[in-house]
Amino acid sequence: MGETIIKREKKVLIDNLHGDIVNFHDGDSFSEYKREWTRSVLAYAKVKTIDLTRAPKPNWKDISTAAIDKLVSNSYDFKMNS
Repeated sequence: MGETIIKREKKVLIDNLHGDIVNFHDGDSFSEYKREWTRSVLAYAKVKTIDLTRAPKPNWKDISTAAIDKLVSNSYDFKMNS
């Protein structure tokens, strides 16, 4: 039972970060942006002694799709910013 609660808490953390990751992306290199978020999450987990070795992995495909959708809806100029 305890392991189930821990996994659920990790899943909630990942779900909460999805919106932040999308909202803060400004069109810069998504691979670098993803790398920085991953570093931040791992650093936070280390400070809070949260073991993420068996945590569900974030679905970066959904996150990147949502970030692109946000840029498109805000009329981001992909040609000018490439």
